[in-house]
Amino acid sequence: MKNLNEVAAIAASGEFRWTIRVAKFLLKQRNIEGFGAFVRGLEDGLLLALYHSVNSNDYHFEQKYRRRIRIIRPAVEARRLV
Repeated sequence: MKNLNEVAAIAASGEFRWTIRVAKFLLKQRNIEGFGAFVRGLEDGLLLALYHSVNSNDYHFEQKYRRRIRIIRPAVEARRLV
């Protein structure tokens, strides 16, 4: 994976599962607008799974990822997935 478009294409395949590596790749994205669009474009199951992956791997405790997590969490809450 080299960019969000590649992750989106793989995720849309229907056979995708979040891994620590993929979640961390996403959280390192510098393009905040692109990251937000990616998150908003995820279907509910994938968005919720990403949210759980980020939290279960304790990325929410790391300052460097908080800005991106502040995009994921409201998206999950807006869809009433949690």
